[in-house]
Amino acid sequence: MTVQPPSDLDYSDTKLLVEELRAHRHVWMGRSRRVLEGLRAADQPFRIHLVSPATRDKNFYILLTEGLSLHAMPAPPELAGKGLERIELMLLLPPTLPLENVRESWYVKLVTKLARQVMQQEDFLCWGSRFENGEPFVPDSKLCGGVLLNCGILPSAASICNVRPGLCVRYYQIMLLTQQELDYQTACGTDALLELLAGSVTSVTDLSRRNIADSGYLMDWEAIHAGTIRRKDLPRMEIEGFSHMAVYLRWCIEHNLMSEAFQQDFPKEIQKVLENEDDYFDLRTVIRDELGGELRRTIFNEEGEAFAAYYYDHRHSGSLPCYPADVDDYALHLFGEEEYHSEYFQDEAYLFIPFDEHYYQGMKPYIDSNYRKFQLLQKLVQLNTLHINPDQYQGGFSS
Repeated sequence: MTVQPPSDLDYSDTKLLVEELRAHRHVWMGRSRRVLEGLRAADQPFRIHLVSPATRDKNFYILLTEGLSLHAMPAPPELAGKGLERIELMLLLPPTLPLENVRESWYVKLVTKLARQVMQQEDFLCWGSRFENGEPFVPDSKLCGGVLLNCGILPSAASICNVRPGLCVRYYQIMLLTQQELDYQTACGTDALLELLAGSVTSVTDLSRRNIADSGYLMDWEAIHAGTIRRKDLPRMEIEGFSHMAVYLRWCIEHNLMSEAFQQDFPKEIQKVLENEDDYFDLRTVIRDELGGELRRTIFNEEGEAFAAYYYDHRHSGSLPCYPADVDDYALHLFGEEEYHSEYFQDEAYLFIPFDEHYYQGMKPYIDSNYRKFQLLQKLVQLNTLHINPDQYQGGFSS
């Protein structure tokens, strides 16, 4: 693109910036399959590149702007001088997305709308900046807004282009969100939002994905257990409230029941679990620090989510499959009747189970048995010999 003022840079810096952006794109993003020329926002020209990723294992396209960074945004006083004034935007798209009539597509219109905010200097956009569309981007989708984030699926070096000392460009990914997820960010902050999405949502736009902020996907959470420790003043560290969750998570990792997003977000943690590094890798810190203190069904793949709905439910009782009840049963057998019901435990014996390999190996037969029952039930349903909702299952299969 031939760039002329109204760039706020002089000619030599303008030329250098454009050259460095092109080199940065080729190294870190990939090859441009198509370039949309002649786009304008606030009467200023800019380009949009449709980029094929630099590595073949990346199964997506990158919609990438070029030219926004010629116009420095006025930074608020607390952020001035930190190299945040110049940005480019990217949106990750699935390879199945139709590429006909691209200029009139919802995604080009979205990027152009955000480009206009940058070039008109209406807002200072940076990491965590949010936007709302007012309605879903396409019919039958719940995504109606979004937030700007660093692109976690690309190398960290892709997030910044250092043109020269004192002149740099930040690249932000446009992450699309539902209204409830936007509200969650408003209430809890961007870091908490990232914990909510971790392991459940990939960086690549999925217009049909579920609303992760829907509490219906919540399996277990910190407030129940660490809250009990605080409320009853139990002589336990709060991290003990995550022990039974970590046992279940480890079992699911070992049985390949995790979502694609979880595998992308936590490859090192999965490797440590599968290779038994560090003797016994403590997944409790992953749940506490990376997953917002929660287990959600959305971190599992389709089979893992169905198994969680079948087995991990605090509402189940009696003959219904119930992981929390099995944890209590294990505590009963571990401590014995008298100690289990002692005043010292205050009806919370499960919080006193030592978190070690014995705990996992003790719970594994419970989970294995219920997983076999679940698999048998699934096979019967597939064969159309039985029509039953797993949430209504009353047991009856031997292990």
